[in-house]
Amino acid sequence: MTKYTFPLIGLFVALLSPPLQAQCSDVESVERTEKAAIKLLGNGKVFEQGKVLKLHLPSKRKETAVYIQSQNKHYTFFGLVTTDCKAYLMKRTHGKY
Repeated sequence: MTKYTFPLIGLFVALLSPPLQAQCSDVESVERTEKAAIKLLGNGKVFEQGKVLKLHLPSKRKETAVYIQSQNKHYTFFGLVTTDCKAYLMKRTHGKY
């Protein structure tokens, strides 16, 4: 073995490995879902801090829950946020007083 064997193996492995995906932070994921929910309702405000419910593997998508108040009704929205921070709303609850 020469002194160049290990660096060459490391370079070879680095070139063949899949690229790392940048991941959205939890705070940014919740903010993106809140914006999508408020856009859907037209007007509203956040009445409770949203949260990340789970991280889907291997896709690294995050499932989020946000809580929005609009016209005296409280809604819960569930969304999926991709690694490039695009939020997709999956469902929402009926408005409760």
